[in-house]
Amino acid sequence: MKTLSFLTKKLGFGIIWLLLGLGLFSCEPDPIEIELPAHEPKLVIATQVFPDKYLAVQVSKSFSSLAGEGTDLSTDTTFLKTLVVEHALVQITFNGQTETLKHLRNGFYVSRNIPQNFQQRYTLLVRDSVSGLECSAATEMLAPVRFEKLEPEVKRTEKDTTVTLHFTLADPGPKRNFFLISLVGANRKNLLPKNRIGTFNAVQEQIILVNDATFENGRYEGKEKLTLETSDTLVVSLSNISEPYYNYLQLYQKSNSLMNQLTGEPINLPTNIQNGYGFFSAHNPMVQIFKISER
Repeated sequence: MKTLSFLTKKLGFGIIWLLLGLGLFSCEPDPIEIELPAHEPKLVIATQVFPDKYLAVQVSKSFSSLAGEGTDLSTDTTFLKTLVVEHALVQITFNGQTETLKHLRNGFYVSRNIPQNFQQRYTLLVRDSVSGLECSAATEMLAPVRFEKLEPEVKRTEKDTTVTLHFTLADPGPKRNFFLISLVGANRKNLLPKNRIGTFNAVQEQIILVNDATFENGRYEGKEKLTLETSDTLVVSLSNISEPYYNYLQLYQKSNSLMNQLTGEPINLPTNIQNGYGFFSAHNPMVQIFKISER
């Protein structure tokens, strides 16, 4: 998301230290001017599809890695607010019709009128009226998939409640398949971050990625230890996603959290956004809801 390369920044510092070292052997070293190219911001896109025709798009802007230290910027709410885009035209075109998404807040735009049709092509257009930035993308809706088995195992003690999610996936076909499991109301217990920032949760807490290369005899059996949040309602969704989106999420997990991705060392993430960053995906999730208190 940071278009100014971290390598360029380190190279600049390396040159400076080299010149300082050479200065030990020269009384009057010639001054060297180092010019770095100006940062050119681009739009950053994140999307989420929900059952029953809901689709959400979050729009923000990239910024220079020289804007400040990541640890400082991650807690600077004033600075973070400057990244979200609140005055954009966000449109999804499908099956010959165009839907304009409604702006909510914090850069989120939502529609509840976009059918989730298998093999349907969806095109995204985003135009920011303030900055003049514009980007576009296209994706295809993949066929929905279901868990062959999904069951939370609940164990209660005097001190706490432990939930282990057991699930089985069946390979849906001869083509390579990639799966995204999303959690709401709980986090993966073995991947809790050391430091939580505001209301942003680490990405690896809330998603599980599986591909059929790990299947045995056409099936994958997995289990995840979860820690419940304030609610005792656990929502688990399963989506069939494209390989590029799978690769994007894998690398995104390595950034640890949304805050680290915004303010930490840059990671070269794949993207399908033209003239922007992020990813536009129109996967079709199947959702199951569990009331843990009743189990």
